[in-house]
Amino acid sequence: MRRCIPLAIVLLAACDRGTPPPKSVPAPAPAPAPAPAPVPPPPVRKRVELEVKTSTWREKDAPFDVATDLRPRLRAGGIEVVDGGSDGTVRVDYVESRGREFQDTFNNVVGHGTDIELTLAVREFTMTIKSGTPYATTKGLYESAIDQLKSVGAYERIGHVVAVALGVDESLPELLPLLRDYWRREPIAELLAARSYAPPRTVDRAHLLLALKKPEDCVALGREAVEPMLEDFKRGWVPEYEERLARALGKLGDSRPARALLDKAKEQAPFAFADRALVAALIEAVGVTGDASMLPEIDELAKHEEATVADAARAARAAIERRK
Repeated sequence: MRRCIPLAIVLLAACDRGTPPPKSVPAPAPAPAPAPAPVPPPPVRKRVELEVKTSTWREKDAPFDVATDLRPRLRAGGIEVVDGGSDGTVRVDYVESRGREFQDTFNNVVGHGTDIELTLAVREFTMTIKSGTPYATTKGLYESAIDQLKSVGAYERIGHVVAVALGVDESLPELLPLLRDYWRREPIAELLAARSYAPPRTVDRAHLLLALKKPEDCVALGREAVEPMLEDFKRGWVPEYEERLARALGKLGDSRPARALLDKAKEQAPFAFADRALVAALIEAVGVTGDASMLPEIDELAKHEEATVADAARAARAAIERRK
C-alpha cells in the first residue's frame, strides 16, 4: 500500500531545502584600549657632563653604546647631560671581557659569554656593577649579557643614584629597593648613610642597617625587623656576620626564625671545618626563639663531641623548658 504525503508538507520541505540558513553576524571587535599616557620625566634637578670609556674583548665588534643608553636613564632621575656649565661630571668606565665557555648538547663549544664591569664615579661616590651572560639563555650570548646588565636594579635606577650623589633629596626613596640586592647593596647603603637618610618604614630601615652590616641595631626596631633579618640570614655565607645576625635574631624573641636557625645549626654541626662559634650562636638563638617541638633535635645536638656545641644545646633546652 502506498503512503500518501500531504501536499502542504511536501511544499514546505521543498521551501526549506531551497532557503539557505541565515548567516551569523560576527560580533563587532572590541575597541582597542587607549594607549597609556607617557610618563613625563621629572624636572631637571642637576646637569652633568658625561665621560665614558669603553673596551671590549670582541675583536670585530664595538662595545655596547653605554653612553647613549645612559642618557635617558640619567634623565629619568632628573639628571640632564650637557656639554658645559654643569653641576659635576659623571665618569663611567665600561669594560667587556671574555666570559665562560658555552657548549651545546653535544659538548661542542659554541662561543664565550661576556663579563661586564661598569664603574660609576661622581664626586666622592664610586660604584661598580658586575654582570654578564647568564648560565642559561635562549638568546645570543652577547645579547643576553647586555640584557642582564640592563636588569640590574642599580643600573636601571642609575639616574637616581647619580642624583643622590649630587645631593638631590627627592631621589632618596628611589634607592630603597636597591637595598634588597644582596650582592650590590653596600655602596647604595653607604650613600644613603652619608646623607643621614632614615627611611620612614621600619622594614626599609632594617634593610638599610643590614646592608651596612649592623644587625645588632635592628633589635631596636622590634619584630618588624624579623623578616628582613631572616631573609638576610638565609642568603648569608660569612660566618662572622651570620653569628652576629643569629644573636640579634635571638634577642628579638620572635619564634619565626627558630626553624631556620636550628636547620642551619644541624647543617653545620657535623662538619669539622664548621665555625663552632657560629653553631653555638645558632643554637643559643633557638633556645630564645624555639619551642618544645624542637627539643628532640636540640637533644641530638647536645650529644655533639664539641663541648661548645653540646653546651649550647643544653643551655637551649633549659631556656625552652623554663618557658613551658
